[in-house]
Amino acid sequence: MNFQFMLSGTTEEETNLLAAAVSPVEIGIVRECDESFLTTFNPALVERFKIGPNHVLFNFKEGLTDFADFIEVGDCFLVKLIVTIEGNDYTFCSNCFQRIGDDCHTSVVEYGSNDNSFGFNYCMGVDTEIPVTDGVCDPTFITFTNQATLAIPYTASLVAAYGNFPSVEVWIRDENNDLIKAFVEVKLDSYPPSVININFGGPATGLIKLS
Repeated sequence: MNFQFMLSGTTEEETNLLAAAVSPVEIGIVRECDESFLTTFNPALVERFKIGPNHVLFNFKEGLTDFADFIEVGDCFLVKLIVTIEGNDYTFCSNCFQRIGDDCHTSVVEYGSNDNSFGFNYCMGVDTEIPVTDGVCDPTFITFTNQATLAIPYTASLVAAYGNFPSVEVWIRDENNDLIKAFVEVKLDSYPPSVININFGGPATGLIKLS
């Protein structure tokens, strides 16, 4: 099962903190939103995608391992997410789920899309998550699908990670669906930049590496 939480920041700075991996998260299950976790799951499995100036999508895609040890058949539960920003905890809860014991309800249905629709976001646009390991920022990978141009906001968190002049690599999928390094037009609107503008020369699909 996949679970998505859409969180909104009140300012761009707060939104960037939500999107950055330096903001710790806890995820688990509860019976009521104001109760303590019955069990928690690996927070490293929570993906973060900044999908708008003030919106961040949290995607937990690993399912609820061993939740049956805590929830009896017929019982209801919620998925709970806690995000800590500058020492303050913010709590978010899902709608109510019920554990069903009937085999007719145990099939797995998978669905995907290249477009955001029906309230589901598939993150084919900008991913501004900045993984941090031992204080060193890893590259940020931004995917794009069937786009001729792309404008990437160069946020304060990206500046903190990669400085005033980032390295930008563009990889485009060819007719065999292989990623090929492309030499396309990349423009910075200023120095330091606030937006990175890329012209692919026509509709293209691939990824961008910021480092």
